[in-house]
Amino acid sequence: MSLVTSIAAAYFDGVEIPLEEWRNLQTNARWKSGYFETMRLSAGKIPLWTYHKSRLERGARHTDIPVPELDFLQDVFKQFNTADYRCRLTVLKNHNRASSAVLAISTLPNKIYGYRLKTASLHHPFTGNDAHEVKLSDRDYYDTMFAEADDAGYNDALLYDASGLVSETCIANLLMLGPDGQFYTPSTQSKPLSGVGLRFLRDILSANPETPVHDAMLFRQQLIKSKALWIVNALRGVTPVVQIDEHSLPIDPLVTKRISSVFPF
Repeated sequence: MSLVTSIAAAYFDGVEIPLEEWRNLQTNARWKSGYFETMRLSAGKIPLWTYHKSRLERGARHTDIPVPELDFLQDVFKQFNTADYRCRLTVLKNHNRASSAVLAISTLPNKIYGYRLKTASLHHPFTGNDAHEVKLSDRDYYDTMFAEADDAGYNDALLYDASGLVSETCIANLLMLGPDGQFYTPSTQSKPLSGVGLRFLRDILSANPETPVHDAMLFRQQLIKSKALWIVNALRGVTPVVQIDEHSLPIDPLVTKRISSVFPF
């Protein structure tokens, strides 16, 4: 399973809490009404923090739950400066104050060198900008589709909208190298999450007029016929996709190395 991690510590508004308390928080009804960021902690710092902070602020505007005081993060992160970790920062409504921050620090997911996708059994239900702009804590659709793919022996699910346009996977955005040698990512019309990893990579690539990243309305068959395909997120950077359902996809090691080197971890 591609999301296997081991929890190292959990904090509620900067105070360390037992892991069982952290697990119980996720069964609370208010958990699904919040928003969150999954971030890579590298040498005691979040390399893409400005991107994560921007999306947290969008989450606050969307949910009317303000971003809480986060000064405690720096002190916590100093304790985890000898390796890289996965951090999930969840913002929840609090009865006693405007909002609270729940932080969980865990090991990084298992590294995967070739990602295998199973087409989801159901199209995604997202409308408006909810799923595109904000990472909401209500993840029932994502969790169900991921579990189906995992049970079938795949790493993740390929998601799409009601018209069949590809959007993303359960945990990452998609970047395609088309037959014309250009980079493409699914159009916002199909409601992919505005992922931090892809936004960062896109900013770097598009700064060079020779490597712009184009929005495109993509269908599954176009991905299968691509010259190369990657998942992109803030934890892994880029990972080649080697299979969609029964179809094998080509790998471009040189391009993979080039775009991987963009990430500061």
